[in-house]
Amino acid sequence: MNAFCILFSDTFNSDNLGELTAKRNIASMPFGGRYRLVDFMLSNLVNSFVPNVGVIAKDKYSSLADHLSSGKDWGLNRKNGGIKILTPYITGNNIVYRNKFEALCNAKDYIGHMLQEYCIIADANIICNIDLDRVFDMHIENDADMTVIYTDTKIGTDDTEIFCNDEGKIIDALYHSESSENQGNVIMKVYILKKSLLNNIIDKGATFGWNDINKDFIAQNLNNYKIIGYKHNGYNKIIRSLKDFYQANMDLLKSEVRKELFETERKIFTQIKDSVPTFYGDKCHMKNSLIADGCKIDGYVENSIIFRDVKIEAGSWVKNSVIMKGCVVKSGAAANFVVADKNSVITENQVLVGSSTLPFVIKKGTAV
Repeated sequence: MNAFCILFSDTFNSDNLGELTAKRNIASMPFGGRYRLVDFMLSNLVNSFVPNVGVIAKDKYSSLADHLSSGKDWGLNRKNGGIKILTPYITGNNIVYRNKFEALCNAKDYIGHMLQEYCIIADANIICNIDLDRVFDMHIENDADMTVIYTDTKIGTDDTEIFCNDEGKIIDALYHSESSENQGNVIMKVYILKKSLLNNIIDKGATFGWNDINKDFIAQNLNNYKIIGYKHNGYNKIIRSLKDFYQANMDLLKSEVRKELFETERKIFTQIKDSVPTFYGDKCHMKNSLIADGCKIDGYVENSIIFRDVKIEAGSWVKNSVIMKGCVVKSGAAANFVVADKNSVITENQVLVGSSTLPFVIKKGTAV
């Protein structure tokens, strides 16, 4: 594909993931037993042979840098191009960029060195498996100035709903400051446009103090540019809150979701870890759960996502929960609707209960 990508590892909106993003950005959030959120969009790009990916990081990016490393696991470890983390330029008063336009201004040197004619702009907190080649082909066939990927879903806070005519051209856009139970065609924050137009947008954004691509460019320029929409009909989840994160993990327990995300020709890649197989004790009980490698399961596990190297001792039970790498659930402990961050411990006979809309969160590396 004759395109490079600018991939945002931060949402630049209010952080609704609490302790889970206290020491990491959203892109490096562990997910689904063995993945990070960034793996999905990065794999979509690699599957469409996008050769250069600039990952814009605002702060708390050490975990992201460790996960991506040289980009080898995605085939992006190259002498020229490949993957590059674009860190902020810290000024004398230590102010980093506050929105995406300031971040794009910081990336202008990187963009200027790209030889590809087109650019894909995307957020890294989107879980989906999408054929970007089809989107790019439609962009070229329609001679569009910009193509926006959208999906029919419930409207959330900060979503932009769009309205298209019969030819797919966006004719109106509506920003929502609050969530709603109504369905709408919502922008997924994945865009395709020419590099020359991107540079023009960055300059105008810097001049007029723009904050958001949807509100400040798309909604204001529907009559000045040909902006078309591409509807993604498959599974997708944008992670912006603890509720989103928990529900997306639980969605993986549905066979149809796993099949769409992982059982296609477009593979989802992640950092390779060599782990021993999971050990299941004689008295363990498993039901409708995903268990990663390297675990030792002696207790009861139901409707849960269990990451690598987790120990669930005999006499304990875990239900409707997400237990991340290196956690220990001690004998007699019980966890229901719990999200346990890495290397945390649920101590003996402790009972923790949350809900599907507000799971109980255990901070990374702590004992409860």
